[in-house]
Amino acid sequence: MQIVKTPKFVQSLFSSLVWKKENSKKEIYLTFDDSPTPEFTLWILNLLSRLNIKATFFCVGESSEKHPEIIDKILNNGHQIGNHTYSHMNGFLCCKKTYLKDIEKCKNILPNTNDI
Repeated sequence: MQIVKTPKFVQSLFSSLVWKKENSKKEIYLTFDDSPTPEFTLWILNLLSRLNIKATFFCVGESSEKHPEIIDKILNNGHQIGNHTYSHMNGFLCCKKTYLKDIEKCKNILPNTNDI
């Protein structure tokens, strides 16, 4: 298994975002990117339900608009959602202002992410 951390220089470019939260508990946090997709997200939700595991789904705004029922299912099953930009653009290939606008657009679509 490979753990990938966001490089410090990227974190410094987007210093207003939360990159880490201190926690003294010994816990593992499961996260899934690029949700929601009917092909995978529903399968993952069913598996997590059977195992009684909670996770965070980082959701893309475009896909969230197409599949609001999956967003509802994620939240109704006690999971968390996070902002994974509106259009899943590559932050290295666009300017900071454009990228932050894409994050803001997604933030306005996803419920419970206004303080993220």
